[in-house]
Amino acid sequence: TGLCLSGSDADLVILGASVGSAFGGGGFTRTRQIQISRQLCLLLKELTDRGTVIKGRIISARVPIIKCKEATYGYPLDISLGSCNGLKAVDGVIGLMHDYPPLKILCLVLKGFMLKKNMNEVHNGGVGSFMLLNLIVAYLQRCSKLWKDVQEVNYGLLLVRLLHFYGHSFNLNQHAISINRGGIVSKHVCGFGTTDKLAVEDPQEEGRDIGSGSFRIQEVFEAFKRAAETLITRCFEMRIALRNNHPADEKDVILRAAGPLLRYILQAEAGFEKVRDNRG
Repeated sequence: TGLCLSGSDADLVILGASVGSAFGGGGFTRTRQIQISRQLCLLLKELTDRGTVIKGRIISARVPIIKCKEATYGYPLDISLGSCNGLKAVDGVIGLMHDYPPLKILCLVLKGFMLKKNMNEVHNGGVGSFMLLNLIVAYLQRCSKLWKDVQEVNYGLLLVRLLHFYGHSFNLNQHAISINRGGIVSKHVCGFGTTDKLAVEDPQEEGRDIGSGSFRIQEVFEAFKRAAETLITRCFEMRIALRNNHPADEKDVILRAAGPLLRYILQAEAGFEKVRDNRG
């Protein structure tokens, strides 16, 4: 898909094993999870004994995996059995990148941010790549006027507004993510209960929540909030520094490019929904 960072895990899926397959985002039943974990233990022992992988461990989750490194070059690997949904999702992700051109850049930036914060693994309560993609697409559906039919997309503006929205405005008790239903919707629309957990409807299976495993979501959104505030502060500092130092032509260009973002910052305290002027 072109959405991997340098050093990202390579996902290896073994199909045709006797455990059966999981097609949706909900993973396997508890009984299947136990069975698969046992088979993965045997596989990990064999791969380790052969010198194929190092530093291997079993991660128990809805879809159990082996997390390890390839022995020769040290590439990180995630190995699973019978999980078809990841393969099925690839065409869907490529389609989303076509329909939402800002998606790729925002996804790569935020994946790097999540990795830096150690919040990128679902088994640790964080937000994985597919979940993050859903969050970004839902926001792009919400603010289409910022990137559709514009001469040039202001990615800085999109990034800060996305961070601000999830950090300040998204209500975990009431809101759900469903890119098949238009983005940000009421939890009741998807049939989800009112809790403080993240609810994300699986794009591949209507009515299935794939977000509840991200139990650190409040910590994630707090990190988004702090990041938005940091970017806002830096932009103010940049504006003041450029004004005080009588900027050269290239600095004037930077300031003009940052105009829509700065205008948003100036109005942010008046409320997210009141921002209207996004012209360059």
